[in-house]
Amino acid sequence: MPVSYKCPNCASNLLFDPDARKMVCGFCDTKLSPDDVTLSDSEEEVYYIGEDWQEETDSYSCNNCGAKVISGDSVTATFCAYCGSPAIIMERISGGAKPVRIIPFTFGREETEKEFLKWCSGKKLLPRKFTSKENIGRLTGMYVPFWLFDYAVDVNVWQDMVYIEKHEQGLSSVGNLAAQKSGLLIWEKVPIVGSSKMDHRLMQLIEPYNYSQLRAFEMTYLAGFYAERYDVQKELLNHRIKNRVKKFVQDAVLDDRDPSRLETNYSDLSIYHPPVGEYVLMPVWFMNYKYMGKTFTFLLNGQTGKVAGEFPISWAKVGLIALGAYALLAPLLHFLGGLML
Repeated sequence: MPVSYKCPNCASNLLFDPDARKMVCGFCDTKLSPDDVTLSDSEEEVYYIGEDWQEETDSYSCNNCGAKVISGDSVTATFCAYCGSPAIIMERISGGAKPVRIIPFTFGREETEKEFLKWCSGKKLLPRKFTSKENIGRLTGMYVPFWLFDYAVDVNVWQDMVYIEKHEQGLSSVGNLAAQKSGLLIWEKVPIVGSSKMDHRLMQLIEPYNYSQLRAFEMTYLAGFYAERYDVQKELLNHRIKNRVKKFVQDAVLDDRDPSRLETNYSDLSIYHPPVGEYVLMPVWFMNYKYMGKTFTFLLNGQTGKVAGEFPISWAKVGLIALGAYALLAPLLHFLGGLML
């Protein structure tokens, strides 16, 4: 059954409002805590961590890029949130693990639109349609699947350092030092996106999330938003998470470098223990915009408001600016040319 939550006063749909942090009825303005809301068709399901997600849910599958997202029955889709394609069909899917925890949205649509326009301000070469009302309406609130990994490392790092001195004539070496650093370090909740559709580089730019606001997963938080299921198993992320933690190890052992030394060699002999991961949902507002055959993405962290993205350049505006500059310079060039004759 599709999931829906009804207002106890007027039976209209309840949606999660990030600004109020409550479930809100759009008809009679009733506001309820998500913890006090139950499913419209009676009993709330009980589930356990890691249990399969077997209930049927409304899903939208894009003909163009194949993305699958899920939502409550109060949300309709007229375009694909990932590639902007209008070719979307309705189907039913089930299965997969339930998220363990979730960070609810704290940025609503109104705030997100303001942040988007602020991000665009000053960019004179943007295509006109990029900030149009129609395009801004494509901003989509989605819970993105993440794996949060706890990673333990028995650090064993060697560094060969060269002492240097500054002189008027330049730098000179005055000695070297071989140093070892070792010990057990643990990184908690290192995030890796569980969606192959999301740009991992941009997703890292809107980090970090405030994990103190992680809550036990409840379907009520999804009402009014999209939510994608992970399509990358955590076992397939070992290489990516290890590379990220290796960078953390290097930063941790090199962060106290004396600026009077010059690093010449770095050797990492650490033991990286198998990570432990859990499946969570994180809030993201995003929009994809197609321009001249390329897709540009805007992202906003739905909890903190941190922004990242890529913006297109209107070559028509570039051409107009070039023509304007030529029109201003042409008389001067003509005058200078006359003087040289």
